[in-house]
Amino acid sequence: MAKKMTTAVILGMLAGRSYIFEDKDTLEEIYGLGADLFGTAEPNEHLTANETRSLNAMINAITSAKNQKARVDILEGKTEGWAGGQGALAKWWKGAKVAKALAVRIDEALERNDVSPQQLINLDVEEGAEETKFPDVKDCDDAKDDILDAIYGSNVHSKPVRGDMVYARDTIIHHTWERHRKRFGRAKKLFQAREKNAQARYEGKYQCHGYDLHELT
Repeated sequence: MAKKMTTAVILGMLAGRSYIFEDKDTLEEIYGLGADLFGTAEPNEHLTANETRSLNAMINAITSAKNQKARVDILEGKTEGWAGGQGALAKWWKGAKVAKALAVRIDEALERNDVSPQQLINLDVEEGAEETKFPDVKDCDDAKDDILDAIYGSNVHSKPVRGDMVYARDTIIHHTWERHRKRFGRAKKLFQAREKNAQARYEGKYQCHGYDLHELT
């Protein structure tokens, strides 16, 4: 699985380039790109002319690569010659604030299907779960189609979802789940720390009055 969400997004975009951009409004809103991607007459607004050239050269190499592993290696590996394109891609991703736009849209898709991590955790609590556990990523399978729509627009299902498009979808869902898992972990640690501090203050209060909490329990 790709280490970077950027990799997955670009692979899916290239796989569906001939048809997903028919929903040009959605793709423009998320990525600020048209079907020509970065191959416009003018450099991308977030990149210099040299950076745009480096990125286009890398994209051409990706489209010519023989298999998925080779495509991922071009985007993420240390293969000589692609550092400039990789850097330009990362700069565009940050400048266009793609991660933020995708997070909002994907989370909305999860919530519409009642399978966001928070909704699944709340469901476990309502059903009497003894311990709050983070749900498995497979629990959001019902939302896969909507998530793909959120990433690539309404025309993404006009052709069978396969190959790099499946890889992109599943990788993006994985990264989304890990984002929520980290948030859950931070929230849990904060809650535990607050509980510990509250307990310490409670013990201190009774010790100040000459009581030993352990003798009272």
